[in-house]
Amino acid sequence: MNARLGRGPRPAQCIVSCFVLVALLPAAGNARAADAPKHYLAWVQLGETMLEQARLTHDPDTVVRARESLQHSLELQPSFRAYLALSALSNFTHRFEDALRWSELASTAAPQDTSLLAQRVEALLGLGRLDDVERLLADAPAENFLAVASRARWHAASGRVDEAVEAFIDAVELADEAGVEELGVWARVAAGALLLDSGRADEAQPHLALAAAADPGSVLVRIHLAELLEAQGRLAEAFGQVRRLAKETGDPVLHSRAFALARQLGKPRLARRHFERAEQGFERVSEAGEIYSLEPLARLYAAAGRPAD
Repeated sequence: MNARLGRGPRPAQCIVSCFVLVALLPAAGNARAADAPKHYLAWVQLGETMLEQARLTHDPDTVVRARESLQHSLELQPSFRAYLALSALSNFTHRFEDALRWSELASTAAPQDTSLLAQRVEALLGLGRLDDVERLLADAPAENFLAVASRARWHAASGRVDEAVEAFIDAVELADEAGVEELGVWARVAAGALLLDSGRADEAQPHLALAAAADPGSVLVRIHLAELLEAQGRLAEAFGQVRRLAKETGDPVLHSRAFALARQLGKPRLARRHFERAEQGFERVSEAGEIYSLEPLARLYAAAGRPAD
């Protein structure tokens, strides 16, 4: 891979767990694992595929399969790629201390890998250790996609919105120079999402429009276009988009958003349906012993005006 993008498999996966990324079909990974059950790389690939599926659906069963596949690969043969994927999985499931531990194990093989840098930044941000992130990024390369995107996330977490947006656009340019459109789309959406969260919908719109032009079918892009519609007061259009996405993915986060929009639109029956599906999805995660659904479940109950159990 081009050094300006950073080493490691599918670098967009190594930057952020809060954005939904496009899932890979699990069939290929399943076939590789079935054909070569003792080949550690087949299990790594299956684990990576399951992680991407989990990002799309938040399904705890897929999380379990990802973790078991990656751990089985380590039983066969320890590898940097498996350690890195386990770090990414731990960040996704909000087990940030575990993510740092897996990153430390990976660093023995490739201490300067920027995929590893991105995972450490993700974990430290999750723990609120902004000073440690600043120190980690001090010597990061200035023209490397993962390093620049990680710096953007640090700026965002520190409340420096304009600096973060500028860094995300720098990351877009690095991706464009390397001809990796997927990463450019991710960074454009990240810039637009940050502006939306800051109440600057008019400034977010051009970034999201460019992302949509590049990849109109992307779930990530479509989610944020729905958020833009909501910010513009076009609630019925936003609800239609979110409802379609929730049906496609089964993601309880999207059902939760559809619930809130349905309530605003005065659609109690649809609101109740989406509330139930969101609650069921989040509770499945908790019942599986995972913690990454606790915050969105609390937000769901708060939006519904009911206390969490």
